[in-house]
Amino acid sequence: MNQQPGPIRVLRDRQAAFFGQIDRADRQVPVASARRLVSIYDGGAMPSQPNRVFLSHPAELDGSESEGSSASADVNTSATIPVLVLQGVPQVGDLLVATAVGGRWVAERPAVDGTTICVIACYPAVSVYGAVVTLLNGTTTVASGTTGSTGCIKFPIAGTYIVQVQINGTLVYSSSRTLAPGGTTTIAVSGTSGLVCCGGYAIPQQLTLTDAAGTLQFNYYPNYYYPIWYGGHSVNLLSCSVTTPNNVCVAAAPSQGPVRVCYQMTCIAGTQPVFSIQRSWSWVYQQGTLNAIWYQDSTGFLLGQPCATSPPAPCGNPHTDTSSFSANPSSTSPFTLSGNPVAAAGNATADPVAGSIVISA
Repeated sequence: MNQQPGPIRVLRDRQAAFFGQIDRADRQVPVASARRLVSIYDGGAMPSQPNRVFLSHPAELDGSESEGSSASADVNTSATIPVLVLQGVPQVGDLLVATAVGGRWVAERPAVDGTTICVIACYPAVSVYGAVVTLLNGTTTVASGTTGSTGCIKFPIAGTYIVQVQINGTLVYSSSRTLAPGGTTTIAVSGTSGLVCCGGYAIPQQLTLTDAAGTLQFNYYPNYYYPIWYGGHSVNLLSCSVTTPNNVCVAAAPSQGPVRVCYQMTCIAGTQPVFSIQRSWSWVYQQGTLNAIWYQDSTGFLLGQPCATSPPAPCGNPHTDTSSFSANPSSTSPFTLSGNPVAAAGNATADPVAGSIVISA
């Protein structure tokens, strides 16, 4: 005759099975994913967005075994590991922890509140447009960009880097700076920056002037009390050349030829407007008459040197006509100035170019 197990035995069997499951769970080995430290580098097609594959080198942390000492990265540049970065955009030299997931290496770079760098010059301070700012980690370029009209540029990173500033291709600043996340770092460049400070303006030494006849380089000339910029070009017009046999001025018959047009911009602090711009050209008396005609001058222009045009001394005092105007820049960053020169009342000839001009950085 079969007997049913008592309730105490049933409870004892269930308890034994429960403890057996606990013992078996303790003996199971947890599954772990492989991880490794990597250093990001630019292989030539580095992405600028997250959720992309970035190239990296395997890295290890090294340093002295003492409390408070900092670690240094030992990067194996002979090996390359493609890493899928899911969050944030890493920069060259960033150290990330990559995890092996589904046959590939995956990492995250938390978004960093970037830092802003502003470049100023002169006193009172003027924002510098077009300055190239570069952040270096040692000799490796981490980020680079050009300041806008406010003189500032924001980088999506923060930390301690060597900050370099170039203006017109010249390195004017290089120093280690700690750039705070979300902060603004202002860099004041000196008078060797390729800028001329006058009347509260930071004026590039190299400018461009555009008139109805074309575009020319307009360069600073430092040998005057007031800052002066010079430039010039030629226009082809009916004009007269001259010769001086036996020290006598002889005008040739009129012909089509080059007429030199010279420009000069002077900055005079304390005046309003600050800048005075002049266009000048020369004339002679037409052969056999007392009628003035443009002087035909085929000599060249020396970049950055004073532009002057006048007939030879035997032809009398320099016969120079001018058109001029005064103005302040319509935009200080970048430097832009424009106007319409007005011909002087005593001119003997018409303006060979006429029309407005634009001077810009």
